[in-house]
Amino acid sequence: MPDNRSDLRKKIVSRWTELKTERAPYIDQWLAISNFITPASGRFLSETSPQNLGRSRWNKIYNNTATRAANILAAGLMSGMTDPSSQWFALTTGDPNLDSTYAAKQWTDQVQRILEMAFQRTNTYQALHHGWREVGTMGIMAIVILEDPLNGFYCVPLVAGEYCIGVNYKGEPDTLYRRFSMTAGQLVSKYGRKAVGRNVLMCYDKGDFDRRFRILHAIEPRFDRDPTKIDNLNMAYRSIVMLLDNDGEHDGILEESGYNEFPAVVGRWGASGSDIYSEEAPGMVALGDVKQLQHQELQKGNAIDFQVDPPKILPTSAKDKIIDFLPGGMNFIDMPTSGNQVQSAFNVSLNLQHLTADMQEVQQRINQAFNVDLFLMLSGSTKNMTATEVAERHEEKLMMLGPVLSRLNHEVLRPLIERAFNILQRA
Repeated sequence: MPDNRSDLRKKIVSRWTELKTERAPYIDQWLAISNFITPASGRFLSETSPQNLGRSRWNKIYNNTATRAANILAAGLMSGMTDPSSQWFALTTGDPNLDSTYAAKQWTDQVQRILEMAFQRTNTYQALHHGWREVGTMGIMAIVILEDPLNGFYCVPLVAGEYCIGVNYKGEPDTLYRRFSMTAGQLVSKYGRKAVGRNVLMCYDKGDFDRRFRILHAIEPRFDRDPTKIDNLNMAYRSIVMLLDNDGEHDGILEESGYNEFPAVVGRWGASGSDIYSEEAPGMVALGDVKQLQHQELQKGNAIDFQVDPPKILPTSAKDKIIDFLPGGMNFIDMPTSGNQVQSAFNVSLNLQHLTADMQEVQQRINQAFNVDLFLMLSGSTKNMTATEVAERHEEKLMMLGPVLSRLNHEVLRPLIERAFNILQRA
């Protein structure tokens, strides 16, 4: 354990720098995905005006095919894997012989009902829907599950660029560093006056409650602990919350505590080999097509504008006059010769058929990348189907994404259920 809190701060900041270096190659791609597909995501990717970035990015989307495809993918994963209206998980003791006994069946059934009610009572499903869209576009999702005295627990969904992750020797995520911001009022209210330091107190005391400060929350395995003790400083995972904007005199550490198990669920669409982050998500695969479609949509709009309202050549005598080109407009200009008549400066006839056909092909590639055809399989059918046929098509739809769903089941659903179970059991 570090000798003092200053050493602890240096250690956390040093690892935060290393984790950001590991994440750096993906930032530009995430930012492009946020610009052209999901403007509401990745709002922490820039240091300036993070709250307004999502709004300005909407202005770059001229065709919403990719945004709609991402929403369909998220809704499809939600209904296929974690549908709130169906039983999407089942508990087991891990022993087939024990599972077959009446007592075990009764116990697992009761626990499952408790978990289902807890998921309905909390914001679990809202966080999962957000996560499915994140993993489908950015290739990674993260949800922090924290204990709550009222409802047992609550979920904090994160956005790409806000956090960094690390993995253990098995390649499983076991470290999460998150950088976010809190106001002076929030900091004093949550951590108290003694913990926040001089900079925060100066803003708070002069009434500047909404001044924001950068916060770093580090969650990682605690290797130097005494397992015989059960206090917060000897739990399996360490939690450090510290102020990055400290005053130099204060170490900036707001809270040091721990968790019995890794409190975050981190899912990846598909990490190759020893890679920590995923490069195979639909949003990444379709990004080139999405950029092409946005460019083509803009060009098509320009072409239509040229034909509907082309630039005009006017006589010099009309320079200082107000010209009315609306139907029925009357303009009084001296035109002694036919050469001074108003004429179009752009007389090329534009054929948009080829451009439109290519755009439809690009849209089809984007929808295929997001598996829209699979998730809308039933809505596109024109024949009446039995319940068995519907179930078979549903299974076929999920089978096409088998490897991805297997990874998400291992990295998201199982840790989510285990974390919720452990929290409720301790409560």
